[in-house]
Amino acid sequence: MNIGAAETVCVYRLPQILTEYRKLYPLVEIRVQTESCEHFFELIKASSIDIALVLTDTIKSPEMAVQILHDEKMTVVASPLHALAQKEKIRPHDFADECLIITLPGCGYRPLILSMLKENNVKPGALMELSSIGAIRQCTICGLGAAILPKIAVKDDIERGKLIELDWDGPAFDIKTQLIYHREKWLTPAMRAFIELASQDPILA
Repeated sequence: MNIGAAETVCVYRLPQILTEYRKLYPLVEIRVQTESCEHFFELIKASSIDIALVLTDTIKSPEMAVQILHDEKMTVVASPLHALAQKEKIRPHDFADECLIITLPGCGYRPLILSMLKENNVKPGALMELSSIGAIRQCTICGLGAAILPKIAVKDDIERGKLIELDWDGPAFDIKTQLIYHREKWLTPAMRAFIELASQDPILA
């Protein structure tokens, strides 16, 4: 079974699902690859992967069956020593003079962040684009800029005091962990079992 997963989902959601899946189906061979969310649609159409777990907003693709697994909270974070950490509330225009650390094109939630800035006529002082969520976290911890990330990815950093969760007074980001597969392609019993388990997994609630 070939599974695609957005990096954040692969690190913070998928291991729990696979742990339960392995208990029930220990002999199923599993291959997992991370990729940008926009590429998963083509990989599924080409049968390079069977199922993908993506982190994005509403999916508008009639060829794909979509199951929403979890509503993901996005949060604005910065180092405790960053200038934005001193503000009571953070609004879109606060990024005008600051470096915003952001994912590369292809990430499921990057367009929402850029659209939010554009709608508020905000151009960040600088953009730092990184391909890895881990790299974004570390650069943010080092005070190189602020970031807008899924809270699940920075929860431990916030609890340890490495990052501050800023009080965001801007538009909400409607992001979800979603499972997708091709409507017209045959699902093996192993794939059906994975989909059912992922949909019912209480860890995702």
